[in-house]
Amino acid sequence: QMPKPEEPQQDAWVATLARAVGTPGPEVTLIGHSAGVPTILRYLESLPPGVTVGHVISVAGFASNPGYPELDDFFTTPLDFSTITSHCSKFTVFTSENDPFVPVALAKELADAVGTTPYFVLGATHFSNRMTQVPILLDASFGRPLPPSPVPPEVGPDGPPLPPMPEPLSVAYEPPIPPPQAAPA
Repeated sequence: QMPKPEEPQQDAWVATLARAVGTPGPEVTLIGHSAGVPTILRYLESLPPGVTVGHVISVAGFASNPGYPELDDFFTTPLDFSTITSHCSKFTVFTSENDPFVPVALAKELADAVGTTPYFVLGATHFSNRMTQVPILLDASFGRPLPPSPVPPEVGPDGPPLPPMPEPLSVAYEPPIPPPQAAPA
C-alpha cells in the first residue's frame, strides 16, 4: 500500500517502492497499475548506472498526467526515458479501449517512449475490478509469450472527458489455483 493514496507524492511513493523491491536485479518484475506506473518510471530514474530490473508491466498506466491535479507532483520534470530504458529493457504496456481514466493516446505515448506497442485487453476499462484475474496479465508477469493484441495499436479512441479521480482501491491478489490442502490423518 502506498502512503496517502488519496494524495500521491512522488518522493514518498518512490521510497516505498524502493523499500518493497529491496535489491533490484534482472529477476525483478515490477507491475504498476495507473499511478503506480509513473512511480515505477521515477524509481527506474533513481537507480544507479548499471543496475537493472528484468521487466516492467504497465496496467492502465501513463507517462504524462492524464489531467488529474493530484498527480502533478510526478510530472514537475519530464521523464528521462533514456535513463529509464537503461534500467529495464523489457516493457509490456496494457491498456483498454474503454478506460475512462487513461485515454488510449497516453498508453500509446508510454509504449512509444519505452520502445514497445500497447497491448489491448478489450472491455477491461481501468482494470480495477479483479484485475489479477485477467489471465493475460498473469501470463505477462510470468514471462509467457502473449498472443497478438486484439486491437492494432493505431486503433482506439482517445477516451472520454476525465471523470473525478476515483477512490483508492485495495485489490488483494487471489491466486488462480488454491494451495494444496494437507491430507487428513
